[in-house]
Amino acid sequence: MKNIHYFILCFALLIIAILLQFKFEVYTQPYFWDELGVYAPASIHLYEHGIGILPAHLPDVLSRGHPTLFVFIIAIAFKIFGCTPLVAHITCYFIYAVGMVFLFKILKEYLKPNLALLSALAIGIQPCFLSQSIIVLPEICLMTLALASYYYFIKNKLIACSLFLCLSVLVKESALILPLAFFLSSIIMNKKITLKLLLSLFIIPYVLFGLFLCIQKVQNGYFLYPLHTGLIKFELYYIMERWHFLKSFLFVEQGRICVSLAFLAMILFYCIKYNKSLFTLLKANKRVFISLLILIIGGILFSIINYFLERYTIYYLVFIFILVFVLLNFFEKERSYYLNYFFSVGLIIYSFINVLSQYSKYTDIDFSYVSFVKNSSKTYAYLTLSKFDTIQVAMDFPLLPCSFHHQLGYPKIKNYPLQIKDKINPSASYYIFSEPGNYWKFNTYDTSKLELDTMFKNSYSFVKIYKVLK
Repeated sequence: MKNIHYFILCFALLIIAILLQFKFEVYTQPYFWDELGVYAPASIHLYEHGIGILPAHLPDVLSRGHPTLFVFIIAIAFKIFGCTPLVAHITCYFIYAVGMVFLFKILKEYLKPNLALLSALAIGIQPCFLSQSIIVLPEICLMTLALASYYYFIKNKLIACSLFLCLSVLVKESALILPLAFFLSSIIMNKKITLKLLLSLFIIPYVLFGLFLCIQKVQNGYFLYPLHTGLIKFELYYIMERWHFLKSFLFVEQGRICVSLAFLAMILFYCIKYNKSLFTLLKANKRVFISLLILIIGGILFSIINYFLERYTIYYLVFIFILVFVLLNFFEKERSYYLNYFFSVGLIIYSFINVLSQYSKYTDIDFSYVSFVKNSSKTYAYLTLSKFDTIQVAMDFPLLPCSFHHQLGYPKIKNYPLQIKDKINPSASYYIFSEPGNYWKFNTYDTSKLELDTMFKNSYSFVKIYKVLK
């Protein structure tokens, strides 16, 4: 009975995976967007040309200067189980499941086991986490490693914590806030610096990342990928712009406005009814509060100076959810028990509503991407017809990369597509436009020379194939 909660958690994750496949066929779907353009091809490259973790093992057009641990893991899965989208997606979901185990272990430190289990599921099946759990992108891997490092941090197991911090910085540069956050938290809480603390939480992770940069300089000729350095902005205008989008995603979108308002209302109720200040509540539990708050603030500061995408935040968004549940638990115990149950059940209900809803636009932080991927697959299946064997078609991102490699999950077409340019290419017999994608370009052409041949539509997404009139 000691491990019954872990069994229930794993069984629930298995059921969720089966339901997702039944409804969306996400595990067998081909790659799309950024996983199609970068991470899946990088893993396939390692699989085909030799698995390695050094920068030189990948062309920089695939590595983009990022640490290579994530694609290294996927490539190993390919070697063991076969190079298919199914293997890649299941591997990503397994990494997510490991993260869910660590999430439960963290919550179990502060909540009763039954409540910790329910709360972990409520957090883990939020659209932004669940949708990303299947995609071949490094964000869920980073979240899992961040949760593991935090668990060993609060257990004061510094060597294990240092190990997972090192793995984190080898997945993505975003993890660089983690060692600093843990180190500062330890100093504030313990009011002293030991050599073990300095080495494990600060020096070793940063020296390891510095070593990676030096190797990259020697092998690829740069410390940081030039494209990425240009995206870092310290000007106030860009900081405020990114903060605007960031705060909306973290605290408003996907129903989090309800969570935010309910949480603030309950905190206010507690302070008034029991005549206690929030400071008193936090002071009594400062260890967990300080560590979580510094981690979250560090993630936010990192986000507002870097290029912003919603999925880049999920490795610290999960800690915002943890903070909410843990702080509610610091209320009067019997009351907090029901408050956390209320929050958990509410989050689970919302997640199911979101998954079953009709989407109006594309994003990769909910399951709206499924409609787009289905249209992409139908398009390539159509292009396998014999009438396309001897003619050229023209298309653009995000459909064009589907033809870059035969193991990306799309039907193989006979002729490599042309890329759409500013004017109609006389060599192309068909032009393909998509939404999301490049449909906005359609009206920039002489549309009198384009005749609609076929359209694939699924929810908000569509692909239109035009025949060029000559």
